[in-house]
Amino acid sequence: MTGVTGTGEEQWDLAIPTADDAALRDLVVRTLAHAMDGAPEPDEDGDVPIWIDDVPTFASVDAEAGVVHLTTFLAEGITDRARALEALAEMQFEFPEFTFVLHKDRVTAEQRVGASPLVPLHLLRAVGAVVPLTAEVRGLAARLGGEACVFDGPADTVVGENLLGGECGCGDCTCG
Repeated sequence: MTGVTGTGEEQWDLAIPTADDAALRDLVVRTLAHAMDGAPEPDEDGDVPIWIDDVPTFASVDAEAGVVHLTTFLAEGITDRARALEALAEMQFEFPEFTFVLHKDRVTAEQRVGASPLVPLHLLRAVGAVVPLTAEVRGLAARLGGEACVFDGPADTVVGENLLGGECGCGDCTCG
C-alpha cells in the first residue's frame, strides 16, 4: 500500500487515489484486512462482506462517484411499516452517522465514505461506528417489528470490537 512510513507502519490518515473500481476495492480489502482476522473476499457482485459479530455489512465501491457505500442489514420481515417508520425516526437521533432505509420489509443502515481519494482511517472509523449499532440489532429489530438480520453460524471474517487499536480518534469518548 502506498503511504508507508520509514518504520513500516501504515499512514492511515493519508489520502490514497485509486483509478477504478478494482483498485478502490483492493484498497478497501487491504484496509479492512488490518482490522479483521484476514482479508475479506469480495462476493460475486464485487461487494466486500464485513462481519461484526453475527451481523452482515457490505462495502460497495464506486470509484467514478468517489464513494464507498457501507450497508448494514438490521431487520427483515417487517409487517407494520408505519410503526417501523416511527422507530426509524427515533433511531436516526440515536445513530446520526447512519441513514436508515426501509425497503419493502427490510431495514438497512447506510453510510457513505468519501473515496476520491480514500483515506483508510475514514473507512475504519465508519466501520467502527457499526459496532455499537450491531450490538443493538436484536433490540432494534424488535422496535421495528421485525426479525434481526443475523447469521447464526460461523462467519469467515469477523471484526473485533476495537477497529482502531485502542483509540477511536474522536477525542471525546472512551470507545477504545
